[in-house]
Amino acid sequence: MRKILALLGAGAAGLVSLPAAANNYAECMKLVDMAPKRAYELAAQWRDYSGGIPAEHCMALSLFAQGQYEKAAVMLEDLSRRARQQAKASVPQAAPEVKLDKDGKREMSAEPEVLPPGLAIDLLSQAGNSWLMAENNEKSFRVLSEALGMNGISDDQAAEILIDRARAQVEMGNLEGGLKDLDMSLQRGGPRSEAYSYRAAAHRALGHFESARADIDKALMLDAENVDALLERANLNQAIGNSDAAIVDWIQVIKLAPDTPSAKAAVDSVNKVRAHQAEDEREAARPSTPGARQAQVPKPAAPAAAPPPAPAPAP
Repeated sequence: MRKILALLGAGAAGLVSLPAAANNYAECMKLVDMAPKRAYELAAQWRDYSGGIPAEHCMALSLFAQGQYEKAAVMLEDLSRRARQQAKASVPQAAPEVKLDKDGKREMSAEPEVLPPGLAIDLLSQAGNSWLMAENNEKSFRVLSEALGMNGISDDQAAEILIDRARAQVEMGNLEGGLKDLDMSLQRGGPRSEAYSYRAAAHRALGHFESARADIDKALMLDAENVDALLERANLNQAIGNSDAAIVDWIQVIKLAPDTPSAKAAVDSVNKVRAHQAEDEREAARPSTPGARQAQVPKPAAPAAAPPPAPAPAP
C-alpha cells in the first residue's frame, strides 16, 4: 500500500481546541498511523467544532487506514468538490486576527479555514488511490484522469497521479497505456524509484526483459530498500530461470517489510520455489538403471503362429 501523504499545510493546523491527540491536523495525522479508529472519533469531534475540511480529511484518511477504502474514496471525492467550490467563492482578504484563550490556545472562529493551493487536486488524487485500493480500477482511472485535467496542477502532483493511473490501467489489462503514463510521470517529475519499479513490472509482463532489468537497476539505485522494486527484481529473475537470485531478493523483502502483504507474497514465493527444487532433487536421486527401465517397458508380443494348412480334399 502506498502511503497517503499529509497534504494539508500549517494553514490547516491549530484550528480548534480539542483533546491533545486531535487539536490540530498534524496531531490528527499522527494518530491516524497509531490508532485510526480513535483518530476518526476525535476528528469527528473536531469537525463538529468547526473543523471543516481538514477535520473531515483526517476522518477520510482514518477510514483508509482501517481498510475502508470505498468509504474513504467517496468522502475524499466529496471533499475535493467542496474545496473547489470554496476556492471559487473565496475573496482575497487580510488575514484574520488570531485570538488566544486564557490557556494560550487559539480560540474557535466562525471564519472559514484558509485552504492550501492545490488541495482539491490532492484530495482527488487520494480518492483515486483509494478506489485503486478498493480494486475499482475503472473509478480510479476516471477520478485520476479528472485530477490530471484540473487547472493549476504542478509537475510533482501530475507525476504522482500518473503513477497511480498507470497502476489502474495495468490492473485493467492495458499494459501499453500504463507504460505511457509511467513515461509521462518520469518526464514531468524526474527520476522516481516508484515509477521505474512499476514500469519494470509492465515491461516484464510484455516480455521486455532487458528494459525491465534497466528500470529495476534505476529504481534500486535511487532507493536500495524499495520493497516493490526488490519484489519485481525477484519476479524478473524467476521469469528468466534464476531462482537462487530471486530467493535472495524475496528474503530481503521479508526482512525489510515484515507482516505486510509484500512479505507474505515473498514467503509464498520462496516456499513454492524451494518445494520445486526439493522435488527436482528427489527426482534426480531416484535410481535409474537400464534393467529398471527395461522392466517398466513391456516387451512386444510375439507374432501369432500361422495356422496349419487345411487337408487336401479326398479324390
